Amino acid sequence: MNLIQTKVKKYFGERIIVDKKMKEHRWSYRKYNIILDDNQQCTDEESVKIICNNDFEEIRHIIQGLKNDNNDLMVELKGIKMELTEQKEFFNYLTQLSLD
Repeated sequence: MNLIQTKVKKYFGERIIVDKKMKEHRWSYRKYNIILDDNQQCTDEESVKIICNNDFEEIRHIIQGLKNDNNDLMVELKGIKMELTEQKEFFNYLTQLSLD
């Protein structure tokens, strides 16, 4: 996935049509253009997804939180492994005492 940073340009437009009876019909619209330069080319059938900067920052914040949670779980898992190793060593020690 390529990340392309660009700006969205907003245009206002109005279309006026005069019919045969000289009635004037007006349509106002907003048009949004995404500006790409030659370095940011897309192929003909390529699917493009657009995400706002605020949403991108929110996703980055969520991913950072997940990484922190993962690190916390890894530390907790390391502690559990150490406890199990100590218990195994103690069990082996008790087994040796009972055999002697």
